[in-house]
Amino acid sequence: MKKMLKHIPLVIIFTVIWIILNEGYKTMQILTGIGVSIITIIFTNRFLLLEGYKETYKVSPIVLIKYFFVLFVQIYKSGISSINKIIRGEGKVGISEHKTVIDDELRICMLANAITSTPGTVTLDKKGQELTILSLGRMDDSVLKIFERILKETKE
Repeated sequence: MKKMLKHIPLVIIFTVIWIILNEGYKTMQILTGIGVSIITIIFTNRFLLLEGYKETYKVSPIVLIKYFFVLFVQIYKSGISSINKIIRGEGKVGISEHKTVIDDELRICMLANAITSTPGTVTLDKKGQELTILSLGRMDDSVLKIFERILKETKE
């Protein structure tokens, strides 16, 4: 029980996500969210993590805020750009390779998810630090560099 007390912030975060996904906040949904959160944490600790959460996921809240802000802006910029390309008939698809400077698995996956979240780009494959990207038109590496710079900060 004492071990579970240190996971209260995670239980709260997971419960809030549960409530958002269920689009309601009735007592039963909240209790179910708490139960599912506790079961998830116990399962993860027992079978998936080699170390604790803090050791495994060293991402500061400030860096996460920067990451999500840049991601939000890039989603809209890429969306507008993709719409313009489609309207003009410049919708040629290209595949490119990108070797990232990030060496941590979690951060590479965050970069791949950022690429996939922006309209007009999809991460097709990840092998080590090499990402294969499908993009509408020519891939703009400057956006990747911005995400890489932010995600490198998470290392510290």
